[in-house]
Amino acid sequence: MAVLAAFARMVDARRGAEPAAPDYPPELIRGLVRAFLTNHGRQVYPLMREALIQFLVAERIDPEELVAACAEDATHLARLVANHVQEDHTLRLVYRAACGAG
Repeated sequence: MAVLAAFARMVDARRGAEPAAPDYPPELIRGLVRAFLTNHGRQVYPLMREALIQFLVAERIDPEELVAACAEDATHLARLVANHVQEDHTLRLVYRAACGAG
């Protein structure tokens, strides 16, 4: 875990201290996530994780934005994915490294 923490600090230093403002309104993020789940929603989280990372990077949706937008979604599956993403520190780190966000 120390290696991941060091990598996270390196990524954070590279992208700067200020978090980026959300690019999409929560309603749009919820719609994009529901569309993603149309194709991947029958999979358990570990099996959809790679596709989810690819989706987030392609759409430039920060995982924290997804969590904030979908945590109160009317769709149970979207809330479930938001809960998994909130706990998936590695997914968030991979997103930050892939996007070089900042």
